[in-house]
Amino acid sequence: MTGFLCETMEEMAQSVRHVSLVDRADCRQAFEARFTTGRMVQDYVRVYEQMLGIPAKTPVLSEGETSGLTTASQG
Repeated sequence: MTGFLCETMEEMAQSVRHVSLVDRADCRQAFEARFTTGRMVQDYVRVYEQMLGIPAKTPVLSEGETSGLTTASQG
């Protein structure tokens, strides 16, 4: 579990009381699976290829593999 889905302000206020149930390691793992630079670049390229009608040929990065790109803070 990485958080709470809330529809109202009251639900949000109640879920704050249970924030200790959220596991930091699970949150980090979910982040790594969804939002790393390599993953996001891969997803954007795939969308652009679909928009252009180009058959998918972008290799999928395995977990722990990077795209070879660096950001200013890394480089």
